[in-house]
Amino acid sequence: MNIAGLISKVASIFLILSLQAFAAHPQDTDAIMGVNYWGGKNGRMAYELDVLRAALEASAEHFPAYQLTIDPSPLGALRGREMVAKGELLNIYVSGLRHDHLTEQGRIVMVPTPTMKGLLGYRSLIIRKGDHEKFKQITSIDQLQQLVIGQGRNWEDVVTLQHNQLRIDDSGRYENLLNMLNHHRFDTVLLGALEAPAVLAESGLNDQLMILPEMMVYYPHAMIFQVSGNAPLLVERLRLGMQVLEENGTLRQLVGRHFGETIDQLRRQKSHFIVLEHPTPEDLPSLIAPRLPRETAAE
Repeated sequence: MNIAGLISKVASIFLILSLQAFAAHPQDTDAIMGVNYWGGKNGRMAYELDVLRAALEASAEHFPAYQLTIDPSPLGALRGREMVAKGELLNIYVSGLRHDHLTEQGRIVMVPTPTMKGLLGYRSLIIRKGDHEKFKQITSIDQLQQLVIGQGRNWEDVVTLQHNQLRIDDSGRYENLLNMLNHHRFDTVLLGALEAPAVLAESGLNDQLMILPEMMVYYPHAMIFQVSGNAPLLVERLRLGMQVLEENGTLRQLVGRHFGETIDQLRRQKSHFIVLEHPTPEDLPSLIAPRLPRETAAE
């Protein structure tokens, strides 16, 4: 049995034991489960909330009623992550799979089922319109390595990009990246292809910037729910709920409902892919190669 299979089996055993323990204490059903979500990324928050609500409902018969609150504050990755770990004002958010001191100490627990089926690994390059001809000539990672790529401060993507010897400027925050690009702080910004159109549209910089249609970057990237270690019942509820959504096809339907049109556009573009290596490919074995040509809104 490989590592992923072993982890899945252990998680399933832990889930069964947790549900048995919960069933043995019916007085717990009188409590309201607080679900305090931190989010706010343009183009993705509505989808994440739909998935979160669906997972909570899918596991409703085993757990108490819940109350969902939403905080879209631009806290920054480190501060927001620390607040989720603490579990008081916030106790859940969605982010890329990452291993750090918070996960090692059990202060943040990762729910293994990807919320977006790996689709955020498809990265569009947002560039200045005046640089379009230059970028049209890029066909290899060697050429991409000559440019400076803008990323958000403390994004987990930076580790993957640097693993591939790409030059990164992660001095900015998510909200400022396109302004920084427009002011020539770096050559391009990599954003998820599913969210890039909305982010660019809301930036007010459509006359200055564009999404490069000829090329995309792909690397294994799983967005997952990350939950405070101080909310173990919520962890197990999300483990069960996401497993149900994956198995009954609801997750696939939600992807199609929110992103089907964009996925179809990306498939029609027939963009050239530059595929990057993940530093720990054993964490994401099913996402090593791009699968976008097989993804449709109806699947």
